[in-house]
Amino acid sequence: MDSKNTFSTLLNRMLQGMMFHSENCDYFAFLGFDGYEKLHKVQFLEESMCYRMTKSWFVKYSDLLVPDGGLIIQEAVLPDSWYNLSRKSVDSDNKGELVKTALENWNEWESGTIDIVNQCYLQLMDMGRIDLISIVLNIADDRTNELKFINDLYLEAKSVNFNSSDLMQMQMDICLKCKKNRKKLEVALREYWND
Repeated sequence: MDSKNTFSTLLNRMLQGMMFHSENCDYFAFLGFDGYEKLHKVQFLEESMCYRMTKSWFVKYSDLLVPDGGLIIQEAVLPDSWYNLSRKSVDSDNKGELVKTALENWNEWESGTIDIVNQCYLQLMDMGRIDLISIVLNIADDRTNELKFINDLYLEAKSVNFNSSDLMQMQMDICLKCKKNRKKLEVALREYWND
């Protein structure tokens, strides 16, 4: 394996991550949980920017183009049966369980991403490509922080027993968290644009 293949694997996971967050935007919009939807909107934008930055960084520091690696389609977030329903047909008693499942899936997704990032780090170490490791460490740090954030969200939702009415009340606080994250994203975007 060479560094191009390693980064191709990493970039492919990032593309899948964008798809994951995009589908979760639809998932939570359909359920009427605006805060969770906004979280995934911010994550989609953040991961899109991270993808672009990583790819540009690799070209600049390795002097090589990196292929995207043939996108591997992941399992759909949205059940096929939902495409025949309206938002009103989702029973509010089930919404809490659907939020629980989505948060567990998000945790599993990010844990899998951290595993892939760790593998990429080890591959670069084995190749002696210490010069290419800094961006991978930044991605690992970002994913670890996101995983902690997801765990905190899960514990908050669990503290109200995933009760859909209580979860609905929490959405405004989640929207405020999104606003703070969006502002950080705007600063990072300006830095990226000026790079």
